[in-house]
Formats: sequence, C-alpha cells, structure tokens
Amino acid sequence: MTNDSDFIEVEKLRLALDLSMKSLGGLVGVSRSTYHTWRTGGVIRKGNRAQLVALRPKLQALSTSGLANHAKYKLADQSTRVSIIEKLISRI
Repeated sequence: MTNDSDFIEVEKLRLALDLSMKSLGGLVGVSRSTYHTWRTGGVIRKGNRAQLVALRPKLQALSTSGLANHAKYKLADQSTRVSIIEKLISRI
C-alpha cells in the first residue's frame, strides 16, 4: 500500500463505506485499475489528488454519520451505494 496520507485516509473511508475500488475510483473520476495503481504506490496526478482531497471530508462526514450501518445502504448493490453517496455528497 502507498504511504500517501491523503490516499490512505480515503482508502480507510472506502473500506468503512464498503465501496469497491471501481466505485470509489468512479467518485474520483478514475478507473478501477488507476485506483489500484495508487494502492500499490503509483503516482497520483495533481488533478486526481485535488479530487481525492476534495472528496475526503465528504466521505468522512458520511462515514461518521453512520451511513454504512443504515439498512437500505447495507442491502444496496455497489451502483446504488454510489448513487446514494453522490446524492448525499451534492448536499454537503
């Protein structure tokens, strides 16, 4: 795993919100393979880093709100989870 602190925090949030790498990558605007490359120490481009940094507090707010424990969220498939998160993020 990379030692990039911003990425590490986003990765923790990804796991807490039970999102796949593909789903989180989509929220950042990159492919699953790019996200995986970051996990293994690959360079995060400036524009992508800005997206990660902007997304981090929003994911943190959703994580601490208990979203991942909500029954509707827990039972949802990945695409529905992403839709829920996108909707909530737009309100933050």
